[in-house]
Amino acid sequence: MMVEEQRWRAVQDRTRTADGAFVYAVRTTQIYCRPSCPSRKPLRGNVEFFVLPEAAERAGYRACLRCPRMARPLWVLWPRGSAPAPSICSASSSVISAFRRANMPMLAGSPG
Repeated sequence: MMVEEQRWRAVQDRTRTADGAFVYAVRTTQIYCRPSCPSRKPLRGNVEFFVLPEAAERAGYRACLRCPRMARPLWVLWPRGSAPAPSICSASSSVISAFRRANMPMLAGSPG
């Protein structure tokens, strides 16, 4: 797991490989972004980090309009060694993402 200073460096450098590992949220704008977002760089004191976009949303932040919805693949929800085939989970994630893009949140809820 990345520590805060590593996360901050990834935001400053717009490190694409950090996308999916965490999101950062800006208190003054109430927006969260992926590390590689091309938006204006925030002041460090206004930033807080979240492992999942959903956690940022629960904390009252909304997604950046420049960043695509950052959903984790479904296979990370299963215990190690018991996950269904990644291709099935990838397809399910694609369907959920399509519903979200179509603005159909009640159909895009997490399976389970």
